[in-house]
Amino acid sequence: MTKPNFFIVGAPKAGTTAMHQYLQGHPNIYMSEIKEPKYFCEDFPRIRYVRSEDQYLNLFKGATPEHLIVGESSTLYLSSAVALQNIYRFNPEAKILVMLRNPVDMVYSLHSELLFQAIETEPDFETAWRLQDKRSQGLDLPPGCLEPAYLQYRTIAQIGTQIEQLLQIFPKAQIKFILFEDFTRSTQTAYEQVVTFLGLSSDGRINFDQIRENRARRFNALSNALRDLRLAYRSSLLPVMFKSSLFMPIRVKLTRFVQRLDKLNSVRLKRQQLAPSLRQELLYQFKDEIIKVQQILNCDLSHWLS
Repeated sequence: MTKPNFFIVGAPKAGTTAMHQYLQGHPNIYMSEIKEPKYFCEDFPRIRYVRSEDQYLNLFKGATPEHLIVGESSTLYLSSAVALQNIYRFNPEAKILVMLRNPVDMVYSLHSELLFQAIETEPDFETAWRLQDKRSQGLDLPPGCLEPAYLQYRTIAQIGTQIEQLLQIFPKAQIKFILFEDFTRSTQTAYEQVVTFLGLSSDGRINFDQIRENRARRFNALSNALRDLRLAYRSSLLPVMFKSSLFMPIRVKLTRFVQRLDKLNSVRLKRQQLAPSLRQELLYQFKDEIIKVQQILNCDLSHWLS
């Protein structure tokens, strides 16, 4: 079966969903229909979409000889303690794309997304931020949160430390970094840079529709029902049944159906700006991480610190 040779490993809320979908349109790239399979996150067992190699490789069965690049995107790979090393053991020649965002903006946006998915239930970001220590002890966890690490915003956004670890595993020549602001400022340029990094010719794409904005739920009851459906699935015998690759097409269809319901249940919502005092607190928290990114990428990120 086709073995993936390209991974978008993070970071969350940095444009990975859009990049994944744009790359899907290139004739020589096959991206897994299911984003976030999290196969290599063995330290997050309850949220891995697939757990066996056969299941995982089955996600790429649609790839043809024309697809020179076969890949997937799982944004927790970057913050996982084991995923990057697992990827290297799986395919040491793989190319890695890392999309980075100011960690202050990242955690604020991530909170909104987890709230939309009913993984987070605390609507006030500052309160959720201050709950991290308690939640790390297993306290005050939302019922829809299968993996408490999701709510450790501080850890997920330690992007400087994470890319230092990445560079200890993969050669720098196999890694491409894209800054979120560059991606949003000139999406076509960022896209072409990734295509070139992958050793492919341009497909001439010029249309880049906005994929995702800040979202809120239309109906809380529907969102909670979808959350409960995921929890019921986890506690039933279905995961055992779906362990066989023969059931993967059914599982993919069910996943698509839930994703469509999520989309129908969403409405665009302008995110309020962080209170200046809280923003300054977060900037102080992530200052060292930002400096690490700046040094590794050899670029000026002073605007991230203001």
